[in-house]
Amino acid sequence: MNAPFYTIERYQPTALRPLRPHQERAPEALRRSLASGHRRPLLQAPTGFGKTLTAAHIIQRALDKGNRVIFTVSVDFPPAGPRTSTGNGSAFGPTMRG
Repeated sequence: MNAPFYTIERYQPTALRPLRPHQERAPEALRRSLASGHRRPLLQAPTGFGKTLTAAHIIQRALDKGNRVIFTVSVDFPPAGPRTSTGNGSAFGPTMRG
């Protein structure tokens, strides 16, 4: 039997780098947006902003409160340009679409 191409790992807390001032404003803006009734706020920021670190802090706060979190990222990059296929439709391995 082949091993699955995905894994489920238990969260292991690690120390996160502190957020910079512009990154600290992002979770605050998301909280304000949620509090004002928006159900699906979106964080959009330029390359180099630190979106991944900002997301890690948001996730850490949710986990600290006992919430469950699913964090996904797209592997369909670059959107156009050369790709090295593994023969199964993805440059990075099998894909699941739902």
